[in-house]
Amino acid sequence: MNIAEQVDLVLDARRAKLPAVRENRERLDALDGALAVLDEGLAGLGRHPRAPAELRAVVAGADLQSCRQQVHGALQEMARVEARFSRPTVNLGVSGQARVGKSTLLQALSGLGEDAIPTGTGNPVTAVRSRILSAPRRLARLRMHTWASFRDEVLKPYHDDLALGAVPATLDEFRDHGYPAPGPEDENTRSVMLKRLRGMRESLGSYARHLNGAEIEVSDFSELRAWIAYPKRDATGQLDNRYLAVREATIECPFPHPIARSIGLIDLPGLGEIAASAEAHHVQGLRDDVDFVVLVKRANEGMAFWTRQDGMARKLIDEARKPISNTSDFLGILSNEGGVAAETLDEMLDSIRRDANAGLEHSPIKLFRCQGRDPENVGTQLLEPALAHLTERLPAMDEEVLEHARLLARAAADDVGSRLQALEAAMTASLPEVGGTAEKLRDLTTKLRHSIARDLLPILDRHRTSARAEADDPVLTGAIRDAHARIKSWADDALGTGESAWMDRALGEFAVHKASGSFAMNELNRIRVHIGEVYCGLDGHLAAQTGALFDEVGDVLVRRCGRLLQGLSGREALERLATQLVAGDETCANLQRATRDLSGLKVSYRSHFHPVVRARLDILDHQYWDPETQRMEPTIRVPGIGDADARYLLSELRLLAIKASASVRDGLLREAILMEKILHAAVEQFEDSFIRSGTSEKEFDRFARSWRDELFPGEFDVATTSRLDVRQVKTAFAGARSAIDNLKVKTPNE
Repeated sequence: MNIAEQVDLVLDARRAKLPAVRENRERLDALDGALAVLDEGLAGLGRHPRAPAELRAVVAGADLQSCRQQVHGALQEMARVEARFSRPTVNLGVSGQARVGKSTLLQALSGLGEDAIPTGTGNPVTAVRSRILSAPRRLARLRMHTWASFRDEVLKPYHDDLALGAVPATLDEFRDHGYPAPGPEDENTRSVMLKRLRGMRESLGSYARHLNGAEIEVSDFSELRAWIAYPKRDATGQLDNRYLAVREATIECPFPHPIARSIGLIDLPGLGEIAASAEAHHVQGLRDDVDFVVLVKRANEGMAFWTRQDGMARKLIDEARKPISNTSDFLGILSNEGGVAAETLDEMLDSIRRDANAGLEHSPIKLFRCQGRDPENVGTQLLEPALAHLTERLPAMDEEVLEHARLLARAAADDVGSRLQALEAAMTASLPEVGGTAEKLRDLTTKLRHSIARDLLPILDRHRTSARAEADDPVLTGAIRDAHARIKSWADDALGTGESAWMDRALGEFAVHKASGSFAMNELNRIRVHIGEVYCGLDGHLAAQTGALFDEVGDVLVRRCGRLLQGLSGREALERLATQLVAGDETCANLQRATRDLSGLKVSYRSHFHPVVRARLDILDHQYWDPETQRMEPTIRVPGIGDADARYLLSELRLLAIKASASVRDGLLREAILMEKILHAAVEQFEDSFIRSGTSEKEFDRFARSWRDELFPGEFDVATTSRLDVRQVKTAFAGARSAIDNLKVKTPNE
């Protein structure tokens, strides 16, 4: 397996972890949303005119913003991991001071020329952080700053380092801002920075119109230099500082090295060339977009071998690599050689090995050596060993980054959970009950339970009497007899088709099949289906009886539950009550189960009655077991296929249809009392579970506490408004707890 294939495997392993990362990010998002809802609810509660001083003090000290900041930190880290694992490439960041051949090296790696990666012999040339990606076409995308991002990412670091106060709030304010000129007493760095800042303001006209956040595509790379390189003065001495408007450039092109198909290069402006705080912000981007940094060094005459700027660069890169534990995993140093005196080169290499690795003797930074102007040499001496290093170490680095994000998420869940628990306890303690409220609520709850029990008794007694009386239900028996009468009429009408039409069809089937057996069998099946369908018409009567039971019980509950079920009746009232029993502050699972079981009762002919009478339709099977012959015999034997045979078959089918229906009718009449037994059993089970189960009394108390003001309207007017606000906040606490619990559970993909 070659290096390119190994890189692809590393990228595949990253993508496999994305579902778990995304789910964790969504869970952190959910917690942040829950905290926002809780914060809003607490603020409203603290402003309530009836809120006691103790409660206002609790709300004032809640400080949910710090909880949200902790969650935001974990969320930002998880989003960073998601971005890292979503990248389609392994990215190498290339940086270094001016005049070390960084741009020439990038040209050798990417195959680009001066137009896209300009070089120079003196001052720094590269001005914009650029991504260079391997792709079949040549195209550059330039993402522009907005005024806000330019202000925060470009101007603010200068203001901070130079102690110039607040950054101008608008573009016009920046244009008119009076920056001090460098003075003779200013040290060199301050003078240079002031000069640059004044230059940005003075050249504003060359780039202000581009501070729009747009993306510009450039296919002609001869136009690219003006956007990404430090400018030269034109004939009039004016500067075209368009590069200041560019936030980031992405350049796509085919790379010359076959093993580079899945890599990206990040061209970083030379370290030490901009304001220190801006530099820190810039290198921070390495955490999001770079897997490995190559710091380019060159043994130029007159240059120190390991400078203060190099040390600062290593420090910043060390900060950016975290939580990756080993500097040597994330950072490599490249000695860009060729055209350098051997003695000078050896001195630089000794200096790097000694000074760059101070404190890293146990795991020294990798040192690569190549000739940056030679693409083939760059491929074998830098690209291949760097990718080999990454295929070995990148999985470990990825795991460290992911585990760090998980630790932050777990810490946020634990810390925020503890703080919310203390906050909720403090809030509850600051809400003393209004005098007598608890006792009054308990008395009203007891009366509610007693009243429902008394109201259910006559319903239960009536259904018990009907179920045990063994008396026929005149409506149901009438519907059964009517069904049989309709089937008889249908049979007399030649099975619903008329005798002439039936005879034509029968003789046609006889002629086609040269036999009568298959037609007779089909007709028997049709008779059996028709009888079943007619008797299924009893479902309307059964549903009416069930609905009457729902109305009886539902009316009791609507009448006794104050405003909670107002405007509802029957099954709708039962279903709403089942929902409310688990939707309040406290869950009443057993009361909800009893109510849900009753409201879900459905009695139908096919499920309850047809199984009882199904055997009575066996005479319509096309065969029967003859004990004399000890074999299956046809139900109807038709000797031939003529007119007389067809009439004989019709006569036999009519008799069987009427006989089967009469048998079903008689069976149903004997089972007519079953409906009352079902209704009695259902209402008795409901009443028993709802009123007398082991948890009934306790759950009635929970029910009343959850829906106090709806169940007993007007009884607690003094505290009504405050109570509703407290419930909203309690619900928000519950939502936050649920989000925290989710964070503590591993995702299915972990």
